[in-house]
Amino acid sequence: TTTNMMSKGTVYRFDGVDGTMVNAGDSDQFTLPSTGFGAIVKGLYFSSLTATSTIFAKTNGGSSREYACEVSTGGKIYLYLYDSGAATNYDAWSTANGAVTTGAVYAIAFRYDGTTAYCMINGVDVPFTNAAAGSGFSVFSNTTAHFVIGAQLNAGTAVLNGSISEVMITNFSPSESEVKDLISGNIPFKWQYGS
Repeated sequence: TTTNMMSKGTVYRFDGVDGTMVNAGDSDQFTLPSTGFGAIVKGLYFSSLTATSTIFAKTNGGSSREYACEVSTGGKIYLYLYDSGAATNYDAWSTANGAVTTGAVYAIAFRYDGTTAYCMINGVDVPFTNAAAGSGFSVFSNTTAHFVIGAQLNAGTAVLNGSISEVMITNFSPSESEVKDLISGNIPFKWQYGS
């Protein structure tokens, strides 16, 4: 199933101030399978990178953590996968510094096959390395954390200063060609109706 959290054709602007976020609430559809998933963010633009910027997250910053996608002040993209909701055991996949900058528009895609995470920026694979903490990631827990775009739920920390036009999550690991289709807007028929 593919879940699109934002209205197609709409640009959501985030001003980098606490409280500016899209909060989709807590739903089982936002708990991803540990065996594989995909995530695509289109129309991503950074007005500034003076603080850590959350693209999307299902974490409250405390003991209810599932995953988070953030960008550092140096333009490094992180994908955190938290084991069983714990803050101490997780995988932290990342690009190199400078993967994204201010003033450009990006389409960023992630796919996780149950073992390895991959990242594409504007349709091009980029190196994505893992720095696991504790015992690393093995399984998601269905927590009560809300799925949020543009910030983390805990007091709106790590707020994005920029805009996003679309966030899409799949509950399976799409192939590289399927990711490229989704980025380009050529959504395969089998996904158009949540099949």
